[in-house]
Amino acid sequence: MLTITREKKAINKKEIEQLQTKAAILDDLVEFMENKGVGRLMQPTEKEPNIPLKKAKEKIKKIQKNIIHSKGLNDNEIKMAVKAGLINQDQAYWWHEVWQKNEREAERNIKEGNFKKFNNIDDLIKDLNS
Repeated sequence: MLTITREKKAINKKEIEQLQTKAAILDDLVEFMENKGVGRLMQPTEKEPNIPLKKAKEKIKKIQKNIIHSKGLNDNEIKMAVKAGLINQDQAYWWHEVWQKNEREAERNIKEGNFKKFNNIDDLIKDLNS
């Protein structure tokens, strides 16, 4: 704790060097946190697993096994999965629940036969215009 008073107090050279060292350490810590993220400072222990990462792994496996009966990842789970290298940053949108909801609907439509096949682009355009 730092207490500031109106009294003037002389600080010797050694105290100044100690304060500068502490300030430098704090600056390094802040820079590390900003650049790397707080999550890297707080590593989970065996008793305290990283819950969002664990859930992300489970959801990814379920999606890969059976997309229709699975749920997508939330924002926090996606961040953790990207940091852990489970999914690519540029493909993260695909794993999100919003996207997965549409994937499930598309898969159901295919399984139920709710789609049309066209032999060429002209037939597709005719169907769209009809």
